[in-house]
Amino acid sequence: MKKLISLAILIPSFLLGQSSLESKVLRELNKYRNQFDLRSLPYDAKASAASRHHSSWMNLSGGMGHEQNKDVQNFQELKTIEDRNNFFKVDMFAEIVTVVSSNSFMGFPLSEDVIAESTISNFASSPKHNETMKMFIREEIPVGVSIGVVRGKDLAAVTINFVGL
Repeated sequence: MKKLISLAILIPSFLLGQSSLESKVLRELNKYRNQFDLRSLPYDAKASAASRHHSSWMNLSGGMGHEQNKDVQNFQELKTIEDRNNFFKVDMFAEIVTVVSSNSFMGFPLSEDVIAESTISNFASSPKHNETMKMFIREEIPVGVSIGVVRGKDLAAVTINFVGL
């Protein structure tokens, strides 16, 4: 049954512009949540544009955090999650961010599966991020997830937001 639910969530995602790597991060996030008997969360394409915007800023600025507090030439900074909510007209209420290696120690590109697994592993090792990933959301409350992954030369910047649908 869980596989069928996962397919129902993932198929529309591909039609809405989700990258392969973002899809794999979503799969790993929901797989992680399922280990704790938490429901899988559907992908929100509209809010993912806001998540991708933040990951782009992290990639371009070399910074990491929840605020876009460093000016990047030819990039429209949206300083806070509230600013991104207003600009993209979405309702993101929680955010977790990380940067993971996209290359092995030999300089070869890592597979998308390894990057997705590393992302969720990084979040799981941080008590606050882990708590966010494992938040309980009742079935009747419409909540989704947006994911933005921007892969640079050596690093992949990842932003995951939880979104009221």
